Amino acid sequence: MPKGPTDDERLEALRERAEAIARVTESASREDLSEALTIMHELRVHQIELEMQNEELRHMQGELEKVKERYFDLYEHAPSAYLTINDRGLILDAN
Repeated sequence: MPKGPTDDERLEALRERAEAIARVTESASREDLSEALTIMHELRVHQIELEMQNEELRHMQGELEKVKERYFDLYEHAPSAYLTINDRGLILDAN
């Protein structure tokens, strides 16, 4: 009667299969981790870009407020008629 593998042989074969599966899983996990790190980096770059754009928008809003105040001072407080014309002679603004 032929003898089957011993318990130790079965355990060793099982260990080898488990290690092979673990290597494949670890390899996939490393790829997933690498992809996740790349995505996190891209998100951080986009976040920094948005912060810079927001800062620029705040700056432009301040500049717009200054222009608005200047316009108000020129047109609303002028003691006489005041107007702005373009290069073709069309009136752009008047008080």
